[in-house]
Amino acid sequence: MNDFLLWGLGVLIFLTIVAVSIGLHEAGHMIVARKLGLKVPRFFIGFGPTLFSKKFKNAEYGIKALPIGGFVEIFPPDKDAPDDSNKTKNEKDFETNMLSHVSPWKRILVFFAGPAVNLVLGVLILTMTFWTTPFKTATQEIDSVAQCSETVACGAQTSGIQKGDYITKINGKTVTSTNDISDEVKGSSVDLTVKRNSGEKTITVPIHDGKIGINYVVNEHSRSLPESVGLVGTLIWSNVEAIAELPSRVGQTVEVLFGADRTDESLASIVTVGRLYGHVSASDEITDHDKLVQYSYYAGAINLGIGFINLLPLLPLDGGRIAIAIVDSVRRNFMKLFGKIYTPTSAKFAMAFASVSVVIVFATMGLVILTDIVSPVDFG
Repeated sequence: MNDFLLWGLGVLIFLTIVAVSIGLHEAGHMIVARKLGLKVPRFFIGFGPTLFSKKFKNAEYGIKALPIGGFVEIFPPDKDAPDDSNKTKNEKDFETNMLSHVSPWKRILVFFAGPAVNLVLGVLILTMTFWTTPFKTATQEIDSVAQCSETVACGAQTSGIQKGDYITKINGKTVTSTNDISDEVKGSSVDLTVKRNSGEKTITVPIHDGKIGINYVVNEHSRSLPESVGLVGTLIWSNVEAIAELPSRVGQTVEVLFGADRTDESLASIVTVGRLYGHVSASDEITDHDKLVQYSYYAGAINLGIGFINLLPLLPLDGGRIAIAIVDSVRRNFMKLFGKIYTPTSAKFAMAFASVSVVIVFATMGLVILTDIVSPVDFG
């Protein structure tokens, strides 16, 4: 299979994972809604033209052309329908979509169910991936020296670096990891201090095209279940921090769009993630087993991302719907306390909030996608 087909296979795997993740997200909404006695007449994955649909048990299930989202239609039972004769069609449709006249706690459960499915799925996938897959650690011991090209020997080879040498210092600085070594490989040469036999030796190693040409001994280790859970916890906290830093990361992404170098702070869209799957699939430097491991890791990370992004307090995201339901819950209790009649947040106010939110959400999505097209990530 040629590289193009392998790359396409990787993108197809990515789209399948996204579609399944979205489907499970929407299924979370649907199942909880039905358990609470609400109506769910439609369940679709994707947006745009319908590719396939089928009715089953009073509901229509289907797939649409663009696998970048999904939706379930949820309606309150007839007995909860409000007297809306004085409202416009847009207001009626909006209140139906927001389940405005369903009790706030039911709305919170329904709208939280989708992100919860993705968060739980992400945690399970990542925990199992970390637990069942040995991780590799490069040591400071040299396994072999390499050519920089077919015709040029790298500095390690020409300066006498040998298999079995253990690097202890670089340019006089003590090193504790291979990252410490990589950070110092710049300029025209470096001084490597290595343990050899029973002594130490310092060797000046020329740098060619940013490389000195050494391969390290790699050790494999297995993680315990608690260690795996701890790593997932670290990833979850990283997602929380990324959400908190979203405004500054949007600013960083704008700078990239106008020519700045990409960093870990700049945002990436489904364009980059899809390309990453294609890159892994087409790579001849990654074993098939390691490709499956990476696919699994990315699938877990994608689900965490879907879960956390959907909890942002903006419409049309689930977090925006939850935020309005929480406001309604507070208002309901407040009015009950003072003997007043409860009414949900007005459609006009919620629609104004939705208008602002939609601009923010889609402008950010468009910015990140455009940046990924204009200044694509270099996977090496």
